[in-house]
Amino acid sequence: MAKLNDFKTQRVNANKHTERGIAALDNSIKRDGWIGAVTVAADGETFDGSARLEALADAMPSAEPIIVESDGTRPVIVRRTDIPDTDDPRAKRLGVAANVIAHMDYAPDGDILAMIAADDDAVMKLIRQDDASLAAMVAIDAELPNPLPQEEPHLDFECFIEIHCSKDDLQSMQGALNEWGARPTVTINIS
Repeated sequence: MAKLNDFKTQRVNANKHTERGIAALDNSIKRDGWIGAVTVAADGETFDGSARLEALADAMPSAEPIIVESDGTRPVIVRRTDIPDTDDPRAKRLGVAANVIAHMDYAPDGDILAMIAADDDAVMKLIRQDDASLAAMVAIDAELPNPLPQEEPHLDFECFIEIHCSKDDLQSMQGALNEWGARPTVTINIS
């Protein structure tokens, strides 16, 4: 029978996580139990769920995990038999918690994102669609492909960005925006 300590958190994780997110996750698990899953490679290292694995050490230290072997071609569905229906307060709380905690706990690591995206166009496309990931890469002056790859759909929208920076940082911020290929309306407050 596998134990929790048979599994390892991701060594190179693009999410640095936040103390607030980890605490909220820990509290949710203690209050309403486990939802979702942790996905690991064949060697036991996580690539989805490092924070959940960490939180389990405190919230459910003696829990025996249920292991589902999968090659990724079939969905794994977790049925909570202790929650009769979605009107149950736990179902409502957990539905909100799953999304809010994921948002609270996302602290993208620009260096790791840049390293992964350099070899994977699909990752770069995802990063371009997420403000926090994109900002993390811009903050480290990561090289972003310009212009957008041809298969990207043209989105017709206005972009407004407000930047607070020192005079010394102004030029690098403008360069990063130009490298991004954006033509936003920019308000810059120099401090």
